[in-house]
Amino acid sequence: MNQASKNKSRNGVVKKGNKWYYYLRIPDENDPLNKKTKLLWFSGFQSKKDAEEARARKKIEIKEGNYVSRQNITLKEYLEMWLHQHKVSGNIRDNTFEKYEYKINKHISSKIGHFELQKIKTKDINKFYQVLLTSPSAKTKGLSTRSVQDIHAILSRAFKDAIRNGYLVFNPITNANKPKSKKVKIWTEWSKQDFIKYLETISGHRLSIAFRLLAFTGARRGEIIGIRWSDLNFKIDAKQNESVEDFLLTIKSSVKKLKGGVVSIDYPKNDDPRTINLDEETVKQLRIHRKRQIQERLKMGSLWNDNDLIISTNIGEFVYPDTLTKLHEEFVKKAGIPKNRLHDLRHNHASTLLDAGVPLHEVAARLGHRDSTTTAKIYSHILNNGQSRNLAKIFVESTKITS
Repeated sequence: MNQASKNKSRNGVVKKGNKWYYYLRIPDENDPLNKKTKLLWFSGFQSKKDAEEARARKKIEIKEGNYVSRQNITLKEYLEMWLHQHKVSGNIRDNTFEKYEYKINKHISSKIGHFELQKIKTKDINKFYQVLLTSPSAKTKGLSTRSVQDIHAILSRAFKDAIRNGYLVFNPITNANKPKSKKVKIWTEWSKQDFIKYLETISGHRLSIAFRLLAFTGARRGEIIGIRWSDLNFKIDAKQNESVEDFLLTIKSSVKKLKGGVVSIDYPKNDDPRTINLDEETVKQLRIHRKRQIQERLKMGSLWNDNDLIISTNIGEFVYPDTLTKLHEEFVKKAGIPKNRLHDLRHNHASTLLDAGVPLHEVAARLGHRDSTTTAKIYSHILNNGQSRNLAKIFVESTKITS
């Protein structure tokens, strides 16, 4: 054996042409007993010292069990596999899957999907975010900060799973420049007169109770669509006069529309059912609505689908969320009041309670926020001190509205 061969076998480093290489024996991933190894070459170093240092680092990775074998899977291929696995395992909600799938196909795979998963660097992620924020489209100058934050969250979750499943050692998203949130947009707040006009406008519509509940409970659109008569903690048909303190509603589910018109029934946001109190006038309107719905059910006969829904179509099925949004827009226009979104009914409910001095944690619980931090961030401009007992009663008294 000549001297060159001895040196090569002793330190695992060799020069080929203008580049230096090193080799190591690494675990064979095809051996279920983890006893076999295979020889692997690592190339492209400018100097012998660089190759030796890289070899030393790789030996430490192997010893500590952090070595990941080379795989040529692209980001697009990995994300497709990752999303499919979550779908079949039930670890992701239908509407979340749909949102992830859209953003992955529309923005991630179309722009950086060709990158090899194991070669993606933090600088690539940062450049990708800049492209998203600044590239104009037919409708916008670039994606919103919120949209890019959503994409960041998807990649963060996907890369964490890649590390856990042995595809990556380091997470390129960890030190990426996540876009910072812009100042929270303040919604259009109605005056008491605006609110009265709105209630007068919705009066008489077969779905008026939906908008009454949205305005007087602060619940989300999907939550109101999903409530059932059995979610009321009192007998809606009872003739005796119950105490107002007994008028409780438990929000247990939420309804979301998926592609193709499919309605997804899910837990409320944050997964936690919550019980809230109702005011007397809302209960009165519920009873009127109940009688109207019974008449519809008798009229439709066998065509009626008994889903026990409070808010339903004329055959007892779920109302699509977008239906309420469009109706709200029509009501606002007809009432001649400042334009706002359907979701702003929730904001107005919360801001009225906070302005009346209701403690932050009570409002957070009524809205279904996981903790008071979210509530404080959204409503920081109107927070003050105070105490409350019956939030529904306080809301009505603060607005001086009974119809």
